[in-house]
Amino acid sequence: MAAATVEVSGLIAISGATSDENLASLLDGATAGFRSELEAQADGLRKALKANKVTATGDVVSAGVVKLDEGRATVIVAATGTVTNKKTAEAEPRNYRLRVDLQEQGDRWLVAGLEFVA
Repeated sequence: MAAATVEVSGLIAISGATSDENLASLLDGATAGFRSELEAQADGLRKALKANKVTATGDVVSAGVVKLDEGRATVIVAATGTVTNKKTAEAEPRNYRLRVDLQEQGDRWLVAGLEFVA
């Protein structure tokens, strides 16, 4: 659950000014396959965040393991946050629900997939 919480926290708080650090942290917590997906989208995401002057904050409010098998787990994470950009006058509230698929690699749990869910 801790690995999922860290990854979601990093994702929902990604901002234009800190996108390099945010993305490096997200990549560090990802399996090779998911890392490749993130890397493929990283440059476009960085540019969009900076161009739109995005500032995001967020906190995980709850998380729970819904599936646990040998070396694999699925965690549902609920989070709240705010987002501002060059088109907003004030911070807009956000609510997030994510399904995080994890895979154990050595002594770490890494994110193998992440999906926003309703």
